Amino acid sequence: MPSNNPKPTFNIFGPATRCDIKVGYISTTRGYVDNVGVYEANKYAKLDPGTVFIFKTREVIKYLTINEVNELTPNDLTPQTKTCLGPQLNVENPTPHIDFFGGGGVGVQANPVIGNDGSLMAVDVVEGGYGYQYPPHVKARDDLNIGSGTVLTAKLCKKVKTYIVYDKEEDYEEYDLTSCKGVDLTDYGTRYNVYGQPVGLWDPRVYANLSKDPIRAEIHRYQQYLARGLNPWWTTRKQIPLSITSDLGTKRIKYDVRHWLWGGSQSGGVTTGGDLLEFVETEFLVYTQGGHGRGLMFKFIENRGGHKFTIKADSYRDGAQAESVKIKVKPNSTYNVVSAGSHKKGRGTEQGLITVGSFGGPGKEQDDAGGGPTGTSIFADMVSTADDDDDLQIQSKSGVFKQGKKSRSSDDKHDTFELTYILEDSNAFTPVTTTPVKTTIDDSFMNTYAISPVPPSNVPGSDYA
Repeated sequence: MPSNNPKPTFNIFGPATRCDIKVGYISTTRGYVDNVGVYEANKYAKLDPGTVFIFKTREVIKYLTINEVNELTPNDLTPQTKTCLGPQLNVENPTPHIDFFGGGGVGVQANPVIGNDGSLMAVDVVEGGYGYQYPPHVKARDDLNIGSGTVLTAKLCKKVKTYIVYDKEEDYEEYDLTSCKGVDLTDYGTRYNVYGQPVGLWDPRVYANLSKDPIRAEIHRYQQYLARGLNPWWTTRKQIPLSITSDLGTKRIKYDVRHWLWGGSQSGGVTTGGDLLEFVETEFLVYTQGGHGRGLMFKFIENRGGHKFTIKADSYRDGAQAESVKIKVKPNSTYNVVSAGSHKKGRGTEQGLITVGSFGGPGKEQDDAGGGPTGTSIFADMVSTADDDDDLQIQSKSGVFKQGKKSRSSDDKHDTFELTYILEDSNAFTPVTTTPVKTTIDDSFMNTYAISPVPPSNVPGSDYA
């Protein structure tokens, strides 16, 4: 049955029409966008007035306003040259060319300048093109591919602000949003009765209400079914599986897990101004000279085992100016500081304090006299390398290193010392109030069904907390 709204057709063998005209434009986010129809160009111009459109044929490139795009006719698609002779090769004197490709733009043209010896002397850019987002690739060639060896690099000039002034009557843009619109995807056709008579447009929404999520409605009905106590699910809280596999092995022992963070709340305890300052961010300066490729590092390990971090020489530029790194540490806690690394001529390191004035270059070891000297700068050197105390240096901006027991390095040629670090902060753990901790756990999904192959633990740093 014929429809009252015939769909537009396309004849591949027919003559060109205005709707066959395609243009391009430069998008600030997508670069050069081509193959844009007249209708789409008008839609884009209405959203971004003043857009310059690019019309290309095999003979010409034009930069047009939307008004000029709407004035294009199928004749503009027809080549002015009546015959197509194909590529003309000059065997005696091959013509050199400069080709540009890529860059997100269009329209750049240049002529090569060839010397008497056949070498490329210069490139004369006659058209800068439009809309390039990054430098395009450039290639020099000739008709017979005889020449070779030229390497060219394109550079984009500094962006220049361009002001477009609309002070003429013809500058007013008129948008054509009716012609060349294409197929209306919202037109589902016409409905007919049993007698073949049209009774109106076909609208699937008459039979399907899409204002609500049908999947969500089905889930809600199933949840209501489960709330009646007809629960078809089995849980590992009541029916233990035949095996439970974890990194500890395979067994059949399970532990029920509940936690207030899965549903509930916790109040009380020790606070300082409202918050417990467990960690404080502190700054270190790191310098390395010759410490790369040897695994050289300092390990900071809290003596209670709850926190540790590492500073590696390979993470910083060799021989450059000291670099800053910020790390959160526990205040008022002592960290044992141990160096590690290896070298092809021997294994092991030496370490100790250096004076502040020698940080960032060949280090000067601090006097170890007294009851354990303190300082803000430490060093680590690979054994069997130059004894300059600068393979890896660390300076603390708000903490103190302490030098402890002295021993000999692995080659028995250098003194090495135990080191500790502490960030003293008298305000970090000043209790303001102390109240009993009150924990409330709700019957959330996790608190109702979660199990674990290991017992719950509150040990800091464990995987089971």
